[in-house]
Amino acid sequence: MNGTTLKFGKNRAVPIHPPWIVAVGLAWVLTGGYISSVDAFKVSECLPVINNPINPPDEAREVATKVSKELETLLQDDDALAERLGFIDPREQIPLKPYQLMIKDQPPGPLAVFYVSLKALQDFLLPASSSAALSKEDYAISLMTQNENWSNLSKALVPRRFLYPITNANDRVASSVLVSQDLKNKGWKVIKFGSPKLTQALTNPEIRTSGLNYFAINIRSLNRWYLGWISGGEFWLKAIVDDPGFNFAKGKSLRAREVFLALQKEARTIDRKNPAPR
Repeated sequence: MNGTTLKFGKNRAVPIHPPWIVAVGLAWVLTGGYISSVDAFKVSECLPVINNPINPPDEAREVATKVSKELETLLQDDDALAERLGFIDPREQIPLKPYQLMIKDQPPGPLAVFYVSLKALQDFLLPASSSAALSKEDYAISLMTQNENWSNLSKALVPRRFLYPITNANDRVASSVLVSQDLKNKGWKVIKFGSPKLTQALTNPEIRTSGLNYFAINIRSLNRWYLGWISGGEFWLKAIVDDPGFNFAKGKSLRAREVFLALQKEARTIDRKNPAPR
């Protein structure tokens, strides 16, 4: 049987097919990479996509479903792993078994995930006047238009990354699987699973507003995650946890340009050629 075998604890192994992932802690990460000849897409191309509900391709859902079912098999006899991955609610006296994992393909998931690079954040500037080619909102949106965030192989612009929340039998969001499209071979692959605290923060109904088309923004160099959306022609971000660095409280919303400018001082303390792990 061809594939990669993942092991947790003693005598625990599950084959994963095809062999495109490696185990690193509690996350699977994509091996290899590919850089498109396009550095970035136009704001005018990306805006209509993020301004509407974003539907992942069927293949992305199939990959996420396959991994969730293989994980379900793995967890049946490994409550310790289930707890680390968020599938055992600390408030429950006993595990809710047998584990019956399902991906959440309706709100609060899946979420398109966009990276904002350290370089883009360090160099971020707003236009000096209203006569500039791009508006203040367009300049903020331009931080997520890089090719690493988008695929146009199907002749339609599609986000390259989707986070699928995973629930157990009680329909409680516990964990997630993050899938990405490889621009070299056009296939969808798992790049990470787990992250229960992050997943629950991104899907927290207490900070979400019904009817908004949310996506996720990840500034990896600063270890920041936000919920993003477009409303009234403006790009907004919502804090999913308290950020005392610039008084951005959990559940509070700010224009994305304000958040990016507030984070810029911190970003400029990092050497973009040799960023320290955060």
